[in-house]
Amino acid sequence: MKGKRKTSTREKLLNSAVDLFSQRWYESVSIVEICKNAGLSNGAFYKYFSDKEEVFKNILDTFMESFPLRFQTLPGSTIKERLTAFYTLLFQANREDWKYINIFREGEYRYPEYERKLRRIYMDILFRIYQREVRESEYLYALGGVRFLVRRPVFQETRVDPETLTDLVMGGIFKSSSGKGRDYLDTPLNPPLKEGATETRDKLIQAGIELFGNRGYHKVNVFEISRAAGFSVGTFYIHFKSKEEFLAEVIRYIGKGLRHYIGKRIDRTLPRVRMELQGWLLFLSYFSVHLENYEIARDAEFAASESVREYYDELEKRYSTAGIRIPNTKLAVNYLLGIGHHLGIEYFFSKSFSDPVPLLVEMEELLTSGMPR
Repeated sequence: MKGKRKTSTREKLLNSAVDLFSQRWYESVSIVEICKNAGLSNGAFYKYFSDKEEVFKNILDTFMESFPLRFQTLPGSTIKERLTAFYTLLFQANREDWKYINIFREGEYRYPEYERKLRRIYMDILFRIYQREVRESEYLYALGGVRFLVRRPVFQETRVDPETLTDLVMGGIFKSSSGKGRDYLDTPLNPPLKEGATETRDKLIQAGIELFGNRGYHKVNVFEISRAAGFSVGTFYIHFKSKEEFLAEVIRYIGKGLRHYIGKRIDRTLPRVRMELQGWLLFLSYFSVHLENYEIARDAEFAASESVREYYDELEKRYSTAGIRIPNTKLAVNYLLGIGHHLGIEYFFSKSFSDPVPLLVEMEELLTSGMPR
């Protein structure tokens, strides 16, 4: 019997990097740790890689090469069968390749070209399922919610039935709307103004938001936050135990501001599906003025994942389930959160569309009637 192939030094370094990057965010992992975890010297690293970024991108490239192979065959003679097969394989990939998928989530944020590559892969899969080109609204509807569910811990811990997802996508989420026209999306949104803070705690938070938004969480220290707010470092530590606790509070502050903005402006006389669409437009309006807040929330997905989980848990708790037609309202609510999340990614980062209103008009039919056959 032949013995096992000896793992090369390069492979040991890559395997070590995968272990570390999958559990912690990029900025918190050092080359020294990668080498130590691999049982190698620092010098060994530089024989194969120039820096940490090269290792990280090598892992992303490996994932991008292997991931599409999972979907080469989509069994089924009908759209429903092929769509169910796709969702089954997608959740299987998440279970089996969770380390690479965790790394890719941060990678697509750091390097948008990888998100664009993944988008092309998914568009090709949807073309094979539906045997036609899909619109931007259909892409977001069929995949935004699913991609969100894949990473929500509550759905990682309990299996999601792919057939239930298929029924949701093909049958719609909301009861039909009797509304006419699109004027509810044409109303001026009066984007929020950036208001000055008066309380010490809020001044520190607003200074942190500005600095994190401009430079990124990892490049800003407590001294800089304190100085920007006009206080000493001692004042910072009166209110926050650490920079990590401060970031968690920043995320709560952002979430509270977003909920307040939408809650004050949404038209509650609209049919439920139209309230959803108007809410998404308000979401885009809010972050178009506070784009740094959106960037911080994305950054925090990796630097303060527990705080982001609380952020979405709070949104989920406040979500109205009125008008939802499917029995599993928790699944439906998180699916809707996912569409909204990826709507923001496509609008602010990928820039897949410039005017959200026509897309939202198309989305109404999808949400009430399902994805066209």
